[in-house]
Amino acid sequence: AIGSVTPDVDSFDDFKAFFALIQDWNNRGLIQAYHDIGDGGLLATVAEMMFASRLGVALEDQTTAGLFAEEIGAVVQIKAADWEALQAEVAASSLKDAIAVVGRVNNTDQLSVNGLTLERAELQQAWSEVSHQIQRLRDNVETADQEFALITDKSHQG
Repeated sequence: AIGSVTPDVDSFDDFKAFFALIQDWNNRGLIQAYHDIGDGGLLATVAEMMFASRLGVALEDQTTAGLFAEEIGAVVQIKAADWEALQAEVAASSLKDAIAVVGRVNNTDQLSVNGLTLERAELQQAWSEVSHQIQRLRDNVETADQEFALITDKSHQG
């Protein structure tokens, strides 16, 4: 049942190998974006990455458990041209079964998965609504509303 198993580290050696691999790729400038999946799972991770980049993502079909599993792992955005070489590096390591394409970045400003398409701006406004209401109480209302409205501006970079 969903929620009956807690996230854990199955192999500390694999965790260290993953960390070393990510550090190496980062030092070589191969990582375009990175986000762990431990807080919210794959769907929350990809949504947060979309909010920051203002790009769209087409996720491969996923199970509900796959979308929300808060496990040890990460979504790593790389250039498509680097995929085969990086996949070979992973295959040569103890992590050979721990890499998969979960989706592709695009310019649609939408998240699509399992036949569902959501606009990034609508998703981000729903995600940010509670924070926005708190900010309206705490700060200047007009400024809070202006900031919230910028979510719909695809060209706004924060």
